[in-house]
Amino acid sequence: MHRHGLSTRSLITLDAKPLAQRDTQLIVSNVERMTDEQVAAAVTASKSCTVGRAQLPLYPGVPNPSYDTGSQQLNIFPIPESIPNKLTLRNYCSYEVFYVYEIPGASAETGCLSAGGTVPVDLVSTVDPIGPVFKMSKESNLSKSVNVEYSSGSFGMYNLSLISCLGVVDGKPDADTSACVGFEAGLQLSQPGGMAFQCAANTWCDDQAYFYGENLCKGQNPLHMLDQSKGLTMELCVGNKT
Repeated sequence: MHRHGLSTRSLITLDAKPLAQRDTQLIVSNVERMTDEQVAAAVTASKSCTVGRAQLPLYPGVPNPSYDTGSQQLNIFPIPESIPNKLTLRNYCSYEVFYVYEIPGASAETGCLSAGGTVPVDLVSTVDPIGPVFKMSKESNLSKSVNVEYSSGSFGMYNLSLISCLGVVDGKPDADTSACVGFEAGLQLSQPGGMAFQCAANTWCDDQAYFYGENLCKGQNPLHMLDQSKGLTMELCVGNKT
């Protein structure tokens, strides 16, 4: 688990990229965003937020983070049913998706999910504070992945992270989301009766998911309490769902 502007939808054109990624337009979600000064103040105020501090100044083209408030429930996609005590991956993309399920103290579970396929895995209880991670990728080596992270117990949480699938230039994340599986048609991580984190197609939705290391030291994070018995569902390319 992770510990710890623009007032209208905007388009950012990514440049200095290979031809296959050039002219990709990224939508920035319509939420209030922090100023450079507010971001710097949040990072400075934290004594332990070393990863967040190392990202400043943000790489050119990377949006400033959403204002430091909790995630709001959006209504972009229908919220699906979940299987109790399971994390269910549903692939609505037109391509296969590779995954690895990493559980502290256990062997990793790997697989490949075909277009239109579904796979459930057990939600597990663990004493490790970091918790399990379910990684999904367009590539078999999973070098760039969209991650579902959760922890169990009385303070169990779940969240969606896109940090690992972003491009990196000179050691800093940039705004290239082309490797983020399912991002181009929307993402949703949901729990019945809980929070459904929703990212519209091709949208920088940092109010719904992690895009910055340590969330740039903000006090509020895109997390929600986990009721393991209700299950979780992760949907890729959810905008393609019929």
